[in-house]
Amino acid sequence: MTNDFSKREEWHRMCKDARVVIRHMEISSDMDLCDGRGPHRWYVYAYVYNLHHLFPLLPTDSLRQLPLRDMPLHCGVCFVTHHWDSTGETCGCVQVGCDYNHLWDEKFTRAEHSKEVFSDARILVDWLDNYEIPPQTLEQRYTPTTSTGNE
Repeated sequence: MTNDFSKREEWHRMCKDARVVIRHMEISSDMDLCDGRGPHRWYVYAYVYNLHHLFPLLPTDSLRQLPLRDMPLHCGVCFVTHHWDSTGETCGCVQVGCDYNHLWDEKFTRAEHSKEVFSDARILVDWLDNYEIPPQTLEQRYTPTTSTGNE
C-alpha cells in the first residue's frame, strides 16, 4: 500500500562549486495544517560546496548572515544548515533554501508544476555562478571546522 508514503520530486542543476535543487512534494489532506491550502509544497535549495566563494562567509546556521541578504530566494532565506562528514570535523557544504508556503503563496500550494519556481531557481544558479566576494565581507571570512551537534 503506497498511501503511507509521501511523494517527492527533485530537479538538480550544478553550477560553479554549488548545486541548486528544486523540491516538490505533495502532502496528504490529513497532513495539511494550513487552513485550506492545496497539497503541493515547493522548495528551492542551494548546496554551497567548500570551494565556492560564498562558503567561508557562512560559518553558522544563522539566517542573519550578511551574504544571505542578497541571495535571490523567494521571500528570502528561511533555511540554513551545514552538512558535516561522519566525524563532525569537516563541513562539505552549506545548504541554504526557501519555501513557497508563505502568506499569499496559496497559488504555489495548488500548482503541480510552477514556472515561477523554476525561473527563481535559474536566477539563483546565475547568481551563484557569478558570485564575487564583496570587499566589505573579506574580513568576515571564516571556515567552520567543528560540528556543534545541532546540524
